[in-house]
Amino acid sequence: MARGLLLCGVSLALIAPPTRVRTQQPDVPPVPVPVVAEKLGVSPMPDAPRSLEWGKSATATVTDPKKLVPYGIKGIHEGARVTITCVGFYRVRVEADEVEPVPVRAVVTLKFDPDGSMTPLPDKTPPKPPL
Repeated sequence: MARGLLLCGVSLALIAPPTRVRTQQPDVPPVPVPVVAEKLGVSPMPDAPRSLEWGKSATATVTDPKKLVPYGIKGIHEGARVTITCVGFYRVRVEADEVEPVPVRAVVTLKFDPDGSMTPLPDKTPPKPPL
């Protein structure tokens, strides 16, 4: 009988659903969208969040293309789409793209300091091997 109960307990343990597993996420402070948008010269969409947590993004449109140039985004015109994504501890990835008058796409990662200043980070893309 004890063997039967033990077998029953083991089989229930194997069949029972696993406990709730939570993925580990870094403790990243949220990035305020209005502050980043003002610095970049973009206007967030009406449904954009007020702050970005790790892995979240907001879409905006360019209102002042001249403000993008110091951050390394050139050739973008007013009305282009911009996506701002929180990619790490005080880091945001900014992707700007447009189709007209000519297709242009620019991507830059910025370090966002708590005081509101932003500085471009170097591109960590490994170089392509020679052919």
